[in-house]
Amino acid sequence: MAKPLISEVLQGLTEVKGKELHKARVAYLQKNNSVPLRDVLRINFDEAVVSLLPKGIPPYRKDPAPAGMEYISLHKGFRKFKYFFKGAYNGMNQGKRENMFISLLESLHSNEAEMLCLAKDGNLYDAYKGLTLKVVQDAFPGLIQKVPEKKAPAKKKVKKEEE
Repeated sequence: MAKPLISEVLQGLTEVKGKELHKARVAYLQKNNSVPLRDVLRINFDEAVVSLLPKGIPPYRKDPAPAGMEYISLHKGFRKFKYFFKGAYNGMNQGKRENMFISLLESLHSNEAEMLCLAKDGNLYDAYKGLTLKVVQDAFPGLIQKVPEKKAPAKKKVKKEEE
């Protein structure tokens, strides 16, 4: 049986139902555990993982192939992540790094490519409701090394009206 795409796993997480929703989501992630899934979640949630790519979605050609017929899936493509984040390959030419990323996106199913771009920028919350830091931490203890600090809400300046 073919492994589901990581984007399909995350989409399935949004459809989980049950009385104890948090526990059901944790169990769902644990059931679908894989190295690429954990890597994508860590890229999104871990402050220790620093992207060397520009923010946003780069210009790339979406693969028109249906799910299962794409050239490569993240189950193999995740090995290239080391080039896109701070670590061993910091000195790599930035243009080459960006071209490698675009090449990876073009070889993935379009849903996987969009999901990877969201994860790179830490925005998986936007597309996958129910995917929270707490769910990820409970499903994979120790995965997130540096938890993002909660930012205090910005105080609004109140202008005093002159009479």
